Amino acid sequence: MKSALAKGAREAAANVNRTRNVSLEWRDGKVEKINEATTRGLTLQLYVDGRYSQVSSSDLRPEALSTFIGDSISMTRVLSEDPFRSLPEPASLRGRASVDLQLEDPAYPTVTPSSAGRPPSGWRKQPGR
Repeated sequence: MKSALAKGAREAAANVNRTRNVSLEWRDGKVEKINEATTRGLTLQLYVDGRYSQVSSSDLRPEALSTFIGDSISMTRVLSEDPFRSLPEPASLRGRASVDLQLEDPAYPTVTPSSAGRPPSGWRKQPGR
């Protein structure tokens, strides 16, 4: 954020993510194939000279991020103006309800490769499959 502001963004928002995907393929009631992939990334929303862009990178090395942010700000400067787009005023966010929507399974971090080979509890083989 500080780097984006220092390089010329009027406003900036950042989202850093780490995603783990696990897929299981079953055949005849047994695990046939397991794939696992973990990715990390950064998404920036940049507001530069009345223009807006959203950019992403998976290269999180400090030297790569510096170049990525600078190049992204330069790119944003050549886009069409969008003078009505900006981050919300902090005052407009006060008093919002903070509700846990329970979108994530709390047991997910405890899944291990050995436990992944067992069908989930309550799983039943569907007829004809």
